[in-house]
Amino acid sequence: MPDPAGTHSDGSLQFGTQIITIGAVNFVAEDIDYEQGTKPLVRTNIYGVPQAEVLIDEIGTGTCTLQLPAADTTPPARGAAFTLIDLGGGSLPMKISKVGRISKVDDLKKVKVEFRDKMN
Repeated sequence: MPDPAGTHSDGSLQFGTQIITIGAVNFVAEDIDYEQGTKPLVRTNIYGVPQAEVLIDEIGTGTCTLQLPAADTTPPARGAAFTLIDLGGGSLPMKISKVGRISKVDDLKKVKVEFRDKMN
């Protein structure tokens, strides 16, 4: 049976999901996958043998599935900002870089998004 007033909630969040606010709308983010790679810079000697290395942080990227809170909620726009909570409890400012098509799973509408670290 659908929830009243077009809302969908199981009463609790499963491990690995977060409530994220984009604009004034709260979305349930699930299947969150975020990673921040590094780019190595290697210094070699005149024979090409590595002598030293430094790792430079790259821009973090990720994906997740957003559960739309109501049937008439529109997906977030590209460039929309939000904050992701890191495993240690820190805040990671992000921006949406890609928005997929809305899909319906049972009575829930969901959309896949890609995001990047918000630099400015």
